[in-house]
Amino acid sequence: MHQAYSMTHKIKWTVCVLLISLNLLQAQSFVNKSNNAYGAKCYFKIDANKGGIVYDDTLCGSVYIGLGGYYTDFTGPTSTSSGGGGYLSLTSKSFIKWFYIGSDGMFGLGNYKLQSFLNTSRPIVEDLGYFVLLNLNLVGIDFDKFFGIPLLFYMNVAVDFQDFTIHKYGQGFLYGSGFLGFGAFSRIMLTERFGLDFQLNLSYSFIRSYQSYGIKHKVEGFDGSYKLEAVIGMVWKDYEILPTERKRRIPDFYARMKGIYYDRSPMNVAYFGDTRLFNGQTIHSPKTQNFMLMFEVGLGY
Repeated sequence: MHQAYSMTHKIKWTVCVLLISLNLLQAQSFVNKSNNAYGAKCYFKIDANKGGIVYDDTLCGSVYIGLGGYYTDFTGPTSTSSGGGGYLSLTSKSFIKWFYIGSDGMFGLGNYKLQSFLNTSRPIVEDLGYFVLLNLNLVGIDFDKFFGIPLLFYMNVAVDFQDFTIHKYGQGFLYGSGFLGFGAFSRIMLTERFGLDFQLNLSYSFIRSYQSYGIKHKVEGFDGSYKLEAVIGMVWKDYEILPTERKRRIPDFYARMKGIYYDRSPMNVAYFGDTRLFNGQTIHSPKTQNFMLMFEVGLGY
């Protein structure tokens, strides 16, 4: 509990520093600005009575499609897994006046090295595994509309699923978790076309499950387990108002690095596996700290 409080306290300070830094930089908003330096694709129309292009800031949106690679290191109650692979991501952002809603999903496939520390007689094996990460950002508020600071603050609901052994080796395991929390996103446009993205999420687990050989355990309710996500990226945008010789837009290009840290509270699980060990006994799983490192590139529309 003390560690969770300490982490929350650090996040509050981080957000405060980000707010002050953005204000000092006089960064441009990622929604609608009179200088046309938009971070989101805003819908517009041509109105001859108003001298040409008129932007409508009541509805903006972007969709991003990316490919990336990742490395992960996980520890469960009975074994460990480390490895990496590739993944596909899809992200959408929509703005309606000063409200924001967004979603993103990732599907990854990789090769993992699995080792059991409960039964050391089992050899280290390698197997394919996969993960699915889903995020839904709700009730987002654009602070730029009220305070002139280009920052989105939102509520976050997430579902994470990681299966480290498709062939169900005894050394493998799978994790499933549901999270509820909050986050912040900002885009600093350094030029009319080049910008930097920053994102931070903190969410707490309200349900989580763990399955492996001889174990099938579920924890319901908030028990102090949480995940922390941090993203830094860059974007290269097309012109909002095309030069006269240009007839079509080109997609935006982006690249980003993402880190996910999982802090899972201790739990007691019942083991019904190898009778030569302690079948039917309770295993105490201490607090575990796991992570994923990711890098991706993609296009925005």
